[in-house]
Amino acid sequence: GLDLEVGRATRHGIAARRVEVVTPEEGHVHRHLADMRALIDAAGMPPRAAARAHAAFRLLAEAEGRMHDADPEHVHFHEVGGLDALADVCGVALALEELGIERVECSPIPCSRGFVDASHGRLPLPAPATLELLRGAPLVPLELGVALVALTAAALLAATVERFGAIPAMTLEGVGYGAGSRDLEQVPNVVRV
Repeated sequence: GLDLEVGRATRHGIAARRVEVVTPEEGHVHRHLADMRALIDAAGMPPRAAARAHAAFRLLAEAEGRMHDADPEHVHFHEVGGLDALADVCGVALALEELGIERVECSPIPCSRGFVDASHGRLPLPAPATLELLRGAPLVPLELGVALVALTAAALLAATVERFGAIPAMTLEGVGYGAGSRDLEQVPNVVRV
C-alpha cells in the first residue's frame, strides 16, 4: 500500500534526489515495537536488511523508553509509528543491502538548537530521544532553530554506524545526494553518501 514519488531537487545549487513516501494512512498511527517487528518480518526483506531495520526500531524503543520511564516493549511510537517511518528505515536498510555496504562510517552530526512541537508538547532541539540515540556520536552545533536529524535518521545512525569521524582513507567510487523536504536558507538540506 505504499508508493514512492522519486524526483529531483536542488538545495543551494546541489542537485539531489528527492524521495517521498506516499501512504494510505492519515494522521499519526500509534504502534508499538511488536507491531513494527511484525511489519518488518512481513516485508520479506533479506536477513541483514531486516536485522538492520529491527535494530533501528529496537534502539528507538529503548531511547523512547528512557525518555518516558517506560518498558521499550510498551512505548507508543507517535511520530515514528506510521508506514512512512517504516518505509524510511526499511528503505535505508534495503539500500545498504542492495549496494553491498558492509561498513557504515559517518561524519559529525549537525544539530540545531531551538524548539519543536511534538505529540508530547513543545520539546527542545535536538529532541530528547534523538539525543539518546546519538550518544557517543560527535555533534556539530548549528543555530538554525529547525530539526536537522529526524528521529528515524538518528535510529538508523545508531543501528548502522560503526565509526564517527573525519572521512577515512579511501578510493572514492561514487557519491550521491538526497534532498530533505525543506529548503533551508542557511545550509543545504541534503545528505551526502
